[in-house]
This record gives sequence, structure tokens and C-alpha cells, in this order.
Amino acid sequence: MVGYSIWQRANLHRAKSAIVSEHDVTEGIALAEARFHDVVHEPAISGLGLNDIKYLLAMCEDKQQSKSSEIAKRMGKKTNEVSSIRAKLLQREVIQAPQRGYVQFAVPDLDIYLRENAAEILERF
Repeated sequence: MVGYSIWQRANLHRAKSAIVSEHDVTEGIALAEARFHDVVHEPAISGLGLNDIKYLLAMCEDKQQSKSSEIAKRMGKKTNEVSSIRAKLLQREVIQAPQRGYVQFAVPDLDIYLRENAAEILERF
């Protein structure tokens, strides 16, 4: 997707120059990221409820894996109170459980997308 976007960007000036510029690369990467958000991240969170999003945002505080009990704590709830949220997110393959008591994002870079767009996403509710 990135390479395609860079070439698309470079094609805009192909009559003048066949060289792919640094600007083409920068713009191509930005276009690919935006497209990735539209076709991967947005569908992954589409249809989720506010508590589901809050669960995911609580996971964003960790680097890789999140301890389920810590997520609940961050949400101000007990682990058993968020187990249905966890189950829904696992079933939808938004997160995965690499080991007992831990979860991690199953969608590439979803944590970055959520962190960068948290305010806008929360405004939807």
C-alpha cells in the first residue's frame, strides 16, 4: 500500500521528472496511513460501544501486552465487570489473548491509531 501510494504521488509529475522525490515519499506514506486507517482501523472499531472503546484505550497505556486486571483497574471496575467486553473484543478479533490473564491488540497499529484519535473517537458517543 505504501509503495503504491508513493508511485501514485510520483505519477503526478511524471511528465516533468521520472524521479521519486522525498516529497513524493512523505506524501505517499501519509496517503497510505490514511487509507490504512479507513480500511483497517475504522472497520475494527465500527459498531463498538463506549465501554469497548474505553477498554481499548486502557490497553493503550501498555507497550505490548496488557494485564486484564490492570485494564479493569484503569477503568475503575473489577475484572469480572469487564469480562464481557474482553470476550466481545476477542470474538471480533480486535484483541487476542497471548497468555492467560493478558491481552494485546490483534489489529496492527490500532493502539497508535486510538491514542492519536482518542478525543475524536470518544466524541462519537
